[in-house]
Amino acid sequence: MKTPPDIVLAGFGKSATSTLAEQLVRFPEIDYHIPDKKEPHTYLHWQLQHAPPAEIKAYQRRKKQSGTLLLDASTGYSVFHDGLTRIAKENPDATVLYILRDPLDRLNSHINWIRKVETRVMPFSVQLKLTPKKAHYSPSGNMLNFIRTSSNYSEAILHARKLFHRVHLIYFSDFTNDQSAVLEEVRETLGLPRMDLNLDSIQANSTASARPSNRKRSPMSLRTLPVKLIGAYTRMRHFLLLEVVYRLRFGVGTVDAEQLEWTPDLEKAVLTLIAEDAERYKMAGIELDKFPTLKDALNNLNH
Repeated sequence: MKTPPDIVLAGFGKSATSTLAEQLVRFPEIDYHIPDKKEPHTYLHWQLQHAPPAEIKAYQRRKKQSGTLLLDASTGYSVFHDGLTRIAKENPDATVLYILRDPLDRLNSHINWIRKVETRVMPFSVQLKLTPKKAHYSPSGNMLNFIRTSSNYSEAILHARKLFHRVHLIYFSDFTNDQSAVLEEVRETLGLPRMDLNLDSIQANSTASARPSNRKRSPMSLRTLPVKLIGAYTRMRHFLLLEVVYRLRFGVGTVDAEQLEWTPDLEKAVLTLIAEDAERYKMAGIELDKFPTLKDALNNLNH
């Protein structure tokens, strides 16, 4: 029997989702869907969705029997919509949460994050030429479209509202100003009893664990061998694509991630794409006034 999550913190990346998730699991009624894992991306991961290890199934069964609400805080669901679609088929009564940061501030934070956690990547000027319509993420490859679509708020929220009865929006500025007030709103949304938990403000940091040197590697075994072989094939494919095909096509290969350049021309090109999504903010229930950086940029773009 599958055990879907009861709470989905679906996005958006680089918007304090790690901090909010850690605060939520401090509630006695809430725990992670996968033990001690904030972003398992269960419903984008075939094995975790259809054939989870026995210990995870036992953990979920034990938590459900005790009345615990299970939290999946995978921000990839805000970009790759198939994840929420699959969750809705199993639990349309799940509560979906989004934290919305000013899209341009979020974009710049995401770029700085990539500079810290990746090693070698294609220059953004080349990535812009390769940007497809749909979201796409490839290690050391075209991450520009991924981080751009991670700021497509209305698209993600309108999709979620079609699937779930309860979709709750949280603004990054509100959360950073007063975590307790936002947590009280979430408590009411979830219908949890009022308790004096004295939840002090915290600040989680997911950057350190995302650095290549700190990423956890699963040990080699018959069970992990297929995944490792697929990973090796994928890395070889990316190497040939980036260092051979793209070098021949564009005359440039990968560069050190720390040296990634973000130019005014790139910013304007990405802003134009974000502006298309912003046209539907009102329909999605998003307040543009909460995003002063974007609002000023849109005004300058239109003049």
